[in-house]
Amino acid sequence: MAKIKVCCISESNHGVYYHRMEIPFGNLDKIYKDLEITFTNAINNFHEGLQYDIIFLNRYCNLSHFEIERLKGKVKIILDIDDYWNLPTWHSSYDAITSPIFEKALKQNIELADEIWCASEYLKLKIKEVFNKESIYIPNGIDFEQQQFNPIKEARLSNLPTIGYIAAANHHRDINKIAKAVYKIVHKPNFNILVSGYNEQSKKYWGFVDNVFTGGGTFKNIIRISSKDIYNYAVAYNALDTALAPLCNDEFSKCKSNLKILEAGAFGLNVIASVCEPYQEFIDKGLIKGCSNDKEWDVALNKAIKDKSKNERLRTYVKENYSIEKINLLRYDRIRNIIG
Repeated sequence: MAKIKVCCISESNHGVYYHRMEIPFGNLDKIYKDLEITFTNAINNFHEGLQYDIIFLNRYCNLSHFEIERLKGKVKIILDIDDYWNLPTWHSSYDAITSPIFEKALKQNIELADEIWCASEYLKLKIKEVFNKESIYIPNGIDFEQQQFNPIKEARLSNLPTIGYIAAANHHRDINKIAKAVYKIVHKPNFNILVSGYNEQSKKYWGFVDNVFTGGGTFKNIIRISSKDIYNYAVAYNALDTALAPLCNDEFSKCKSNLKILEAGAFGLNVIASVCEPYQEFIDKGLIKGCSNDKEWDVALNKAIKDKSKNERLRTYVKENYSIEKINLLRYDRIRNIIG
């Protein structure tokens, strides 16, 4: 039987590529021998595209609308939308990817796609609301075979209880949601705060982050970890007991995935998160602590700075429901379905 040839098109230097393409599709043809997966950052010409049965792309791909239109009907096209397309004006990438041209291209690609995949249930609703197009919810998953998602005792940096925040830039509004609660604990002894993601390109932002988590320089037990590449960023979770996941409740944030909880769960960490759409499943099941206001964050943080326990319930839940093997069953079923 001929193999189904799938071509994944994306730049390969960012987290979206890692979690939505490289890891899931890199595992697919290892398990399902009737698939053949190719990764590339571009298709050079029309005839090259015709050698595939399916072209899988995300909203940042290098394939133009014209090229997609030429391939329509000759190969199947799956478009993956991982996040809300309307960035808020304060986002550092707002000017780069928010334009009538970009919005028009996205709408055209959505119309041309044979199938749309998305990374959250709420995002699925937004796609239907805005574009009147159905989509398939394909959650993110954790590949527990990846070295960075396997707990390493030697990576523990302190014996003190350690709470922390691991993220890239553009989260100043999220961090502001816990600034008052953090300021109330920085005068207390015998715990650490870890912040991971520091980089030289966003000095102003990380200066703000540092100011919040040190209480304006008051707190000295701060652990700073510089930004890592997509294959090593999760190692920082080894140094935590409790991961913090504050998140705003705007439309942009509501469309986000639950990836931050999955990552913390892979390490069996306690999690304190904002009560919001992406994390509601885990809050409702009592797997993580949800906070809706300053008082609830105060109580949760004061408990966390004394707590070194592990959250094995969360780890088990993530392994049973969000392993890459389980999520890839959904991908494989959709691929077989679209081919017919």
